[in-house]
Amino acid sequence: MSRQTRWTDQKVEDIIGNLLRAGVILSALVVCVGAIVYLARHGQEPADYR
Repeated sequence: MSRQTRWTDQKVEDIIGNLLRAGVILSALVVCVGAIVYLARHGQEPADYR
């Protein structure tokens, strides 16, 4: 016997909300890691305003 799961609007909204939240957190982590790598490589270079 298979048990059917009802997809309610609330359940779909919760799943989409969690997916979006995870995407935002992941993108923020990627930006932070990129900033750390950039500053580690170029943080001590003097500014060149030419």
